[in-house]
Amino acid sequence: MKLLREGRPTIFHGVKVGIATLYASKYYEMIRQTDLDHAISLLNQSRKPDREAEIHTINSVYGQIAGQIKEAQAPYLNMTDETFEQLKVRIINHWEEIQIIAATVPASIEINNPLSIVEAPTEPISVGLTS
Repeated sequence: MKLLREGRPTIFHGVKVGIATLYASKYYEMIRQTDLDHAISLLNQSRKPDREAEIHTINSVYGQIAGQIKEAQAPYLNMTDETFEQLKVRIINHWEEIQIIAATVPASIEINNPLSIVEAPTEPISVGLTS
């Protein structure tokens, strides 16, 4: 939708799904490689996202449907310091379950290889997308 609004050529949905799936698998790989102690360290370093900056990003990226996105993201956007700390504790308390879920996601190489065989794009920049 964003590409259409910007007057740029559209990209097949499946191409975007393939690229996104590859990137998601890389995040799950990072999770699988993170032990509990390191996860705790990372969470202790993390800071609550800046609400106004997040809203600005949503408005600039989603245009006309920004209101719907903000509504769907309200629990995230409206986190207090207390709820952010509670979220971090929930992550720590459920780290073993998170690891089990992460282990079910195929490695990025398993996703990249079939995409490469059919010469499908694997990088957003290759299809004119940016972050």
